[in-house]
Amino acid sequence: MNQTALAARTHGWFAKIWHDLVEPNSRDPMKDDELNLFEIDPYRIADQWVDHPTKFYRASADWADKRAEHERCKAREDVLGDELKEVHSRLFLDVSKDPASFGLEKSTVDTIKAAVLVHDDYKRWQKKCYRAREESIKAEHAMNVAKSFLDTLWQMKVAMEESTKLHLNNIHA
Repeated sequence: MNQTALAARTHGWFAKIWHDLVEPNSRDPMKDDELNLFEIDPYRIADQWVDHPTKFYRASADWADKRAEHERCKAREDVLGDELKEVHSRLFLDVSKDPASFGLEKSTVDTIKAAVLVHDDYKRWQKKCYRAREESIKAEHAMNVAKSFLDTLWQMKVAMEESTKLHLNNIHA
């Protein structure tokens, strides 16, 4: 599932900050609207406790989706890497058998390796591997952001527990 489809699927509190979470360079980490999401209001603590499990579940599901997407990207990257090795081996054998058809006057191991590296088929597979690596990096970043969000919600739970204890003892922090 791509990021746009996932953003459209989510709703409420998560949808309004989704863009900022997946585009880290486009956001100011100290924006008030993002920080307000994690702010504990001692006068609304009961409402926040009611909403928290839903937020935590959505964040957990989102993190699981991101983790699965990252694993799929890594698997694709591995498969393409194996295919690149196969293309390299085939080209190496082809150049070794008939160096003249590849424009080589003599065939040494170094000239064969060089001919393989500049061959169009090899370059095409190299680009596919590069794109798969970029997708994997983006998926890993999205997974890490989702995990950070989940960890922050866990810390918020701990803080709400402490705030509730203070509230019950009529002490406001």
